[in-house]
Amino acid sequence: MTAAATAENAEWATETFTFRTKIKKIAEAAQQEFIGEAQYVVVAYSESKMLDNSFPDKGKEFLKQQNGAAIQNFLLTLEALGLATCWIRHFSEKPIKTLLKIPPSTEIEAIFQIGYEDKYKKEKKRVKANFDRHLSFNELGERRMNLNKN
Repeated sequence: MTAAATAENAEWATETFTFRTKIKKIAEAAQQEFIGEAQYVVVAYSESKMLDNSFPDKGKEFLKQQNGAAIQNFLLTLEALGLATCWIRHFSEKPIKTLLKIPPSTEIEAIFQIGYEDKYKKEKKRVKANFDRHLSFNELGERRMNLNKN
């Protein structure tokens, strides 16, 4: 996974697991049984040391932005390949780090279960996004674009 990196300091890595025993243990650490049913599980993690050295005041913030962009690219790629996933952020880090031998200074960003969507699921009704609720023009809360306003 890649995304634009701050000062070429990408500190991002992933591991993909197919071993049933590891996947089951990751599911237990996340306290989410459905993870254990996945064919593949990806654990994404990062280390902020390099960015902290380059940007002492903003390194962790830049890393979060980079990681979010990389995760989004990953999710879009899975979607384009016809795969289904779930972005899991609630889990206990310590047992996963122990299981996967991830150093204590490294932060697990997310877990993703990957597979094919159940073809027999009922079709979900898609709700159209109301962009007026989420967009502002020129100042927070301004819902209409006013070209005459300076």
